[in-house]
Amino acid sequence: MKIFGHTVGPQNLQSLAIPLAGLLLVTPVACGGDDTSGDSGSSTSSTGGASTSSSSASSTTGPASSSSSSASGGGGMGGTGGGGFIPWDGDPPTLTIAPCTDRGNVVIPNPGNEGQLAAARLTPPAYPFQVTGIEYEIAMGDTANGDPCDATLPHRVEIYVDKNVVPSNTPTIAAQLDNPGTPNVPANTALIVKTDLTTPITLSTGDNLFVAVELAGTAEKHLCVLLCAGTGADDRNYWSNATMPPYNWATLASFNNDSNLAIGANGM
Repeated sequence: MKIFGHTVGPQNLQSLAIPLAGLLLVTPVACGGDDTSGDSGSSTSSTGGASTSSSSASSTTGPASSSSSSASGGGGMGGTGGGGFIPWDGDPPTLTIAPCTDRGNVVIPNPGNEGQLAAARLTPPAYPFQVTGIEYEIAMGDTANGDPCDATLPHRVEIYVDKNVVPSNTPTIAAQLDNPGTPNVPANTALIVKTDLTTPITLSTGDNLFVAVELAGTAEKHLCVLLCAGTGADDRNYWSNATMPPYNWATLASFNNDSNLAIGANGM
């Protein structure tokens, strides 16, 4: 992992089979396709803010039973599916948008919008709160047979702290984690990615934590973030509409997507 130029090797990388029976990764509508502010180029590290470092990356995987396909659209809808995966392998992060109920969906970028970010706004139950790590779930489809969801790809994660409910278009980055990717992820699985922060982030009264995952790749193969059934939390799920600042954040709900991102954080 590279944290603003400081290279830290991935540690404690491991895989564990997790049942995902019935997961159907069909995506009739994707993210970011109609916003003219979107950057269709390759993703780059963003600027700004002090950084913390990270280490101790680990990943777990689990089998699914079906493949996925994608199509362009207005943005944000992950598609319906058979369900059946166990969210977070039954051990959710400390902070999530809401308790995760399987909908068997993923969120994907429209062609030309790969490298844009999906971000979750997380709020602790009490302050001060110390964030010690992040956690998110991505899907691995049957890429050998044309499935675009590829969980092996390198990608970055940006972490912001802000008292506003909408992330800044030019955010101050509290930590940036460059995930080198996970090789040999079995087809039709979900990959739980956990990364500990070597320098915890302390949230003060009123602070929100934003965890933004880059959906790196190409139209043929890209990252897909898993979705949970929605809870009406329209102001907690965001899409960047650009690969680097200035972003142009929009809610997933504005793309007719009422699901919650499977992105969380750990701490106390």
